[in-house]
Amino acid sequence: MNNDIPSAMVPLMAKAFTAGVETTIAQIAELLALPEEDPLRAVQTVVQTIEAWGLELNPNQARGTFESARVLRMPEISVSSAGVAKLIALGEGPGVEFKSSLLCSIRDWRRDGSLIELPALPGEVLKTLCAFLNSDGGELLIGIDDDGELSHGIERDLDLKAWDFDKWQLHLVSLIEGRFLDGAMVMPYIRIQPHWLDNSPIVHMTVMPRTVRSFVRREKSRPYEFFVRNGSRSDSLDLPSFYAHLESRSDL
Repeated sequence: MNNDIPSAMVPLMAKAFTAGVETTIAQIAELLALPEEDPLRAVQTVVQTIEAWGLELNPNQARGTFESARVLRMPEISVSSAGVAKLIALGEGPGVEFKSSLLCSIRDWRRDGSLIELPALPGEVLKTLCAFLNSDGGELLIGIDDDGELSHGIERDLDLKAWDFDKWQLHLVSLIEGRFLDGAMVMPYIRIQPHWLDNSPIVHMTVMPRTVRSFVRREKSRPYEFFVRNGSRSDSLDLPSFYAHLESRSDL
């Protein structure tokens, strides 16, 4: 197979090799000038070409349709611990947010050493992810207090559940896939990378913006909600505000 990149693909590939880019199999097939009359062959050629270039296209062809939005990017993009430390030093803002823990109340633990699970905490993480997806993307750090100090919150989550770190990460992924509308299509927009600061685990989550609107249940019993970033906040939009948001987006 010829691995040369067609000139029409260069802008898309440039984004794919940096932060990643949203695209579709249909768009790539068109840029590669593949015949329209044989979509199955086009899918096979697109997948083979992407793999030959050392990239990944997720979700893969087993999910969605020819026109479904997908993420094209490098298989692994690692941020160094020094890079995470710089991110923490910058503090929270429109594209950065910190969460002390995923499950355990850090306030109660600091007060008297008790390990108390707060059902609302996972929803706060999911709300932030949803807002980043519906806005310009962002970075979420779990295990860091609002003031940028190490919270040891993931360690407390592990103590609370008697889990190891791998099980904690699997639970985080299951929350995303289970609470987001069409969560399997949402997950590829989110990178999860663990780090250790002073021997304490933290998790760095990088979120790409998504053209398809994302909705999430903060708790299983709650309806789906729609969030966007408003400065350093993640705001839920009522129906009139949601339609105004749609009209304001030039990519829709």
